[in-house]
Amino acid sequence: MLRSIIFRILERNPGPLRRRAAGLVVSTSGVAAVEFAMILPVMLAMYLGMVVVTTGVNTDRKLTQVSRTLADLAGRDTDISDTEMTDIFNASIEVMRPYDGSLAKMTVSSIVVEATGPADANGKVPVQGRVCWSDMHNGGLPPNPAVTVPDGFQTPSSSYILAHVEYAYSPIVGNGITGPLTLSETTPWPVRSVREVQRKGVKCLP
Repeated sequence: MLRSIIFRILERNPGPLRRRAAGLVVSTSGVAAVEFAMILPVMLAMYLGMVVVTTGVNTDRKLTQVSRTLADLAGRDTDISDTEMTDIFNASIEVMRPYDGSLAKMTVSSIVVEATGPADANGKVPVQGRVCWSDMHNGGLPPNPAVTVPDGFQTPSSSYILAHVEYAYSPIVGNGITGPLTLSETTPWPVRSVREVQRKGVKCLP
């Protein structure tokens, strides 16, 4: 369309104007600059998007490691004192490096498993988890008194450790739009050498 218009102008205007217009038709000196200007915003958006997604995935993986560390350290003990609980939280925070572990909200609880009725036709006993004791760090949320027991822990008159971690992830780009994103991880973990890990002598199993 544009070329046809220019050719019509050339036919009606011989001389220097025609030569200049002819040079404009065949000139490609600015094509690369125009294409680069069009592609650059898309390339930057893709690059920054990959950075944000990669950082978010790595942070979530770190959070999983923190939750498992918190549950594992508590599950190895027999009777946790205040000093030991502080050490467990501090050790779990270190796992967050190079991210800021001080932003992590952690909760560790001892859950006892209780039967709620007789066994069914398949011999399975319905159970319900109950919080025996719970400790929080940096504003962690206490679990509900009644806990749904996950598969693998549904043995009546037993206990397990439940760790929950939350982390406010602030994206490098778009934080002003979305605000911090709350990442969370919950880990049930078996106790190791005892039926129930006590907290300063507190226990709930008979």
